[in-house]
Amino acid sequence: MRDYVKAILTIIAVFVAHTILGKISKEIPIALNLFTVIVIYFAMLKGEISGAFTGAVCGLIQDSFSFGVFGVAGLATTLTGYLAGVISSKIYVLSFFRNFLFISILTIFQLVIWKCMHFFVSSEPFFSGSIVILFQPFFNALAGSLFFPVFRKFFRPISADDQ
Repeated sequence: MRDYVKAILTIIAVFVAHTILGKISKEIPIALNLFTVIVIYFAMLKGEISGAFTGAVCGLIQDSFSFGVFGVAGLATTLTGYLAGVISSKIYVLSFFRNFLFISILTIFQLVIWKCMHFFVSSEPFFSGSIVILFQPFFNALAGSLFFPVFRKFFRPISADDQ
């Protein structure tokens, strides 16, 4: 139960941070997707089901910020969370370099899924907001790799006793 409360509080904190960063500059939330970083972290920590659920919640919140097709970011973030949980359970990704590479690849995957789903669902041209979105994999990976060690102090990794 405490894990759900921590997850909800973390999502609320990310929502507030995303809103504040958006007020400072509209480019910052495009270059740094804090929702994706948190989804990947929870997927690595608790597994693919938690990653998918957190991805669905964060994706729908993210959709509420956009003017595009509602649900596209939700589906893309859900798939990213599930994939992050599956891969991180099979491969050790906690070292800085592997974590950086892992988050970069997952962010690229999410952007590609988001773009493809938008292409098939909507007849409108794809509007990402800015060219700054191309830097999102780098900034997400940097933020995740730097802050995951700090997050691990607040959240206990899954153990064999918990399963």
